[in-house]
Amino acid sequence: MKSKDFYIKEAERKKEQVISIRSKEPDFTSEEILNPYSEIRNVVIEFAHLVYSYDKSLPLNSYIHELKDIKFSSPFGSYSEYNDREFDNIIYHIDFFIKYLNDYID
Repeated sequence: MKSKDFYIKEAERKKEQVISIRSKEPDFTSEEILNPYSEIRNVVIEFAHLVYSYDKSLPLNSYIHELKDIKFSSPFGSYSEYNDREFDNIIYHIDFFIKYLNDYID
């Protein structure tokens, strides 16, 4: 198993990637018209693998599994408000993992 510091640094790197993607304009010309932030899928998958590689039985895994279904478009209301909630949701899970490591792991 890798060190606690490795997992924290990797999670922080994933968070930086999410923030970077969030700062870009949505790409409605991509092949995934319903997901104008298609890059996010890989970051979410990599984060899920990071948490799973740390501890396969960690309850957080079941919540992260749901992140793979995130779509960055909304049939209702403002796209930007909807997208902000989705980005916040991903960042929340990353922050939770970092907090877990800092609070409970020596």
